[in-house]
Order: sequence, then structure tokens, then C-alpha cells
Amino acid sequence: MSDLRVQFGRRLRALRIEREMTQEDLANAAGISTVFISSIERGRYAPSFDNLEKLASALHVSVKDLVTDRVIMGHAEPPCVGQPWAPGVGHGEPPGVYHPWSPGMGQV
Repeated sequence: MSDLRVQFGRRLRALRIEREMTQEDLANAAGISTVFISSIERGRYAPSFDNLEKLASALHVSVKDLVTDRVIMGHAEPPCVGQPWAPGVGHGEPPGVYHPWSPGMGQV
């Protein structure tokens, strides 16, 4: 099994449970079989691009949010490279500008 498929399956399951949906609820909302949802969550199969869009829509998230589980310093990913954001707000750190290639967790 691919590590990426397993990670995606865990992400899908976490989002589904967070929304208090059963596999059957998600399958019905996305127009995908329950067996396929189960197989995705177990990392056995990976969804097609079309099914990624269906799953994201059924979970009310963007495709990016469906496939990304990244948190930077306790906050969701910043809105845009080069845009100001406040990664340290509430943590005693000054706001910065996000640059993914720079040291300091993207803060310069």
C-alpha cells in the first residue's frame, strides 16, 4: 500500500467523522459506493480527480483542504505566499510574511 494513499485515507476519515457522517452518508452525498469509501479510507484505493471533487463537495471543503493536512505554527496555511499573516499571534511572536522557502517556519 502506498503511504500517500494511507495518509489520504486517514484525512478523508477524519473529515468525515468531524462532520458526523457515516461512510454511507458520505457515499450517498458524493455519489460513490460505500465499499469504495471504505477502501479509500483504508488506503487500498486512491480516488480519481473526478471523485476527489465529489468527495470535497460532499464534505463542504475545497479539494486543496481535502488533500492537505498542514498546519503552520498552530494556524491553517497562510492565504498567499508573500502576504502578511500572524503566525505567532497569541504565542508571543511578531507577525511575519509567509515564504515557504525561508527559515523559521516560513516567517521572515
